[in-house]
Amino acid sequence: MELLQPSDHLVVNVDVLGITEHHGLYIGNDEVIHLCAHAKQVILSCLATFSDDKEIRVKRHAPYPQDAIDYAKQQVGKPGYDVATNNCEHFVNRC
Repeated sequence: MELLQPSDHLVVNVDVLGITEHHGLYIGNDEVIHLCAHAKQVILSCLATFSDDKEIRVKRHAPYPQDAIDYAKQQVGKPGYDVATNNCEHFVNRC
């Protein structure tokens, strides 16, 4: 795995077939902010919990790293998960 930078868009395959992905925003210090389907809200997790020990891919860097991190931190605890209209990938893309 490449060295992670704050504001990296992280992607983890969550099923055996590699079809379903989970997305999060790396904010540094082994922490990831992501919209969790199970909790139905934006949460802060350690990197190991986010990845569930699966391979992590870096999709892209946010164009304005600190703005992305600040926005993500402001969203922690906010509800609103919807698989079709407001999922984890949508959340990271808004950051």
